[in-house]
Amino acid sequence: LMLDSMVEQYVDDIETVDINDLGTFDVALCIGVLYHMRDPYGMMRKVANIARDFAIIETEGIDDPRLADAPHGEWFPHAELNADVSNWFAPNDVWLIEMAKSAGFAGAEVLAKNPGQKAIRPNTPDYCRWIIKAWH
Repeated sequence: LMLDSMVEQYVDDIETVDINDLGTFDVALCIGVLYHMRDPYGMMRKVANIARDFAIIETEGIDDPRLADAPHGEWFPHAELNADVSNWFAPNDVWLIEMAKSAGFAGAEVLAKNPGQKAIRPNTPDYCRWIIKAWH
C-alpha cells in the first residue's frame, strides 16, 4: 500500500447491494454506471448514502444549448443509444446536478464535459460524457 493508504476496492452490483452492509467511504467513484441504471435516481441516492465526503460521477449525457438552464434528459427504452440495450438514459448537466442534490448531496458541480457522438436522431441533442463532483 502506497503511503499507508487505507484505500479499499469494493466491487458489487449497486442495484442489489445492501448499502447497510457496505458501509460508508470518504470518496465514492461512480464511473460509467449511472446511464446503465433503470432507476438512476435510486442509484444516486445509494451513492449519496455511501459517500461520507464526496463522490465523482461520470456518465453518458446530453449537451443541448437550447436547454442550458433546464433539467433535461433522454430515455432509451430500447437500444437507441449505441445499439446497447443496457443504455437507459442520458441527462444534461443541470439534471445531473439537481438529481445529485435531491438524492442527498449538499452540492454538485461539473468538473468536465468530454465530447461524445453527434445526435442520433434529427432535432435531438449531441451526446457527451459528464464528470461531476457531488459533496456533503
